[in-house]
Amino acid sequence: MSPPSNRRSALAAAFGAALLAAASAARADVPEPAARGPIANCVSEDTVLRPGTSDSATLSAGDRDRVSDEMMRRYPMLERDGFAAPQIVLWHPAGGDWLYVTLIPSTEAPGGVCFTATFAAEEFDVTGAMRAKYFVGE
Repeated sequence: MSPPSNRRSALAAAFGAALLAAASAARADVPEPAARGPIANCVSEDTVLRPGTSDSATLSAGDRDRVSDEMMRRYPMLERDGFAAPQIVLWHPAGGDWLYVTLIPSTEAPGGVCFTATFAAEEFDVTGAMRAKYFVGE
């Protein structure tokens, strides 16, 4: 019989693998957000407006992972709590600061998305590269 600590380690590893598999599957199933209109918060009545495509961009899978990794390093509680960002939008609202908006499939609107969090983009080192890549002349 294995010592209790080995069993806990094996269970933790299995649980982690299951979470990664679920997150990967979820990332593949996230619909593209509408180019115009509000995006609802997943847990409250709040919305963020995404007025057009010229001031927002959905990050590629590689860039999403790069930004998500930096989010986890900056805010370790996100990883500890199982935060997953299947889709991230870099958005510059009119008159506001750049934001990262994390999206997941909506349970309220089939085929739609809702947002789980917004992050001040300037807090992340990777933002300059993301702005240069997705917004010409930045």
